[in-house]
Amino acid sequence: MKTFKKSLAILLAVVLTFGSAVFMASAEDTLWGSNADQIFIFDQEAKTLTIKGAGTLTNSTGWIGKYNLDDSTKVKTIVIDGPSAIGSSVFEDFKYTTKVDFKNTIEIGTSAFEGCTSLKAISGSKNMTEIANSAFKGCTSLDTVVLADGIDLGASAFAGCTSLEDINLSKVDSIGASAFAGCTSLEAISVNTLAASAFSGCTKLEDITLGTAITEIPTSCFYGCKGLEEIELPKTLEVIKDSAFAACTSLEEIEIPAGIEEIADSTFAGCTGLETVEFADKSKLALIGEEAFFGCTLLSEIVIPKTVKEIEDSAFANCSALAKVNYDDKAECNIISTEIIGKEAFLNCAFTCVTLTSEVKEVGKRAFGYKAKGTKIEGFKIECEDETAGFTYAKDNGFYEEPASAFDVLLSYGKLAVNSIVSIAPSFVNIIKALIASITDLIKNLSAK
Repeated sequence: MKTFKKSLAILLAVVLTFGSAVFMASAEDTLWGSNADQIFIFDQEAKTLTIKGAGTLTNSTGWIGKYNLDDSTKVKTIVIDGPSAIGSSVFEDFKYTTKVDFKNTIEIGTSAFEGCTSLKAISGSKNMTEIANSAFKGCTSLDTVVLADGIDLGASAFAGCTSLEDINLSKVDSIGASAFAGCTSLEAISVNTLAASAFSGCTKLEDITLGTAITEIPTSCFYGCKGLEEIELPKTLEVIKDSAFAACTSLEEIEIPAGIEEIADSTFAGCTGLETVEFADKSKLALIGEEAFFGCTLLSEIVIPKTVKEIEDSAFANCSALAKVNYDDKAECNIISTEIIGKEAFLNCAFTCVTLTSEVKEVGKRAFGYKAKGTKIEGFKIECEDETAGFTYAKDNGFYEEPASAFDVLLSYGKLAVNSIVSIAPSFVNIIKALIASITDLIKNLSAK
């Protein structure tokens, strides 16, 4: 027996060294084989595939299909014990695998486990440095993931993992685009790095902690996170990109840090629960982008920083409750001094009075005074100085009333005088006295005008 075991060990060493593609049965329930620098052992009874050896594990020789190690054998557990890397698509669509254990693996390749819909848990090497693009994409049963410190996650690495509820990302070095997109069970995250669409469509995500090292919220990063009610943006933040929080329908309030110079297109579009928008003291905000707050139907009041030079097209369109914009209590009117106001910037808002200062240089079509379908708001009033952009807009859109002429004023006072005479003069003498008094009063009033 000792001689047999020794011979078997020598044979396995030879297989590993020379990459023989020989398959043999050491026991009725166990298959042994090799692929370049690796040996794989499949326990047919336990449905466990163990891979030993070194280097990068690939399927370049078609060993998985050749020996029916995919659906036909229904591998449930995979143990990677030795190989430092898993190549692209090696275990893609292993639909019966429920667990993967990485012993010494450093890198997991593109789509390596994509579509493994029964995979529930992965545990791995503390030395793992990279999980590549789509590595676990569409693993809809995956609910437990332990990541090594300093790891890099590729684009769509865990996208569509709809059962993933919790994952520690606080020590992850980088996250690729859409890395966790569509993880509809994910409830809480703490991160120090972000990417475009990284958490888009995470509809249950309600607890987000952003590290102080984050200076940018990328495009669509939290798009459609319908469970998000509040988020504290770090004071170090400098950029919020397009649609970053669009369609976050439960978001109630947001404070924009002082370092933000631009609210990009559609940043908060469709945030139908948004009631409060505040800007930090000493705000550097210069631009509010197209549809930045489009359709924020509960937003009723906002104070726009004086630093803002441009409000782009439809920025506040369909904010149907918006009644106060830089509102002046004394004048009972909104005051806007932004140099450029885009087309339909305040379309279908609730206010009926706006003062456009001389600082306004350009006003786009239907920027004020119109309902959603382009009909005018009844009684809408624009206050402005002559020969300004606001004056031109008011006249072009029929919101301007010509001031009364001197003759109209005189005629008005004359009618008033005559009416007064008729009502108070019982005799001719009294009529003359009343006429003189009325003319005297008229002259005084005109002088006062």
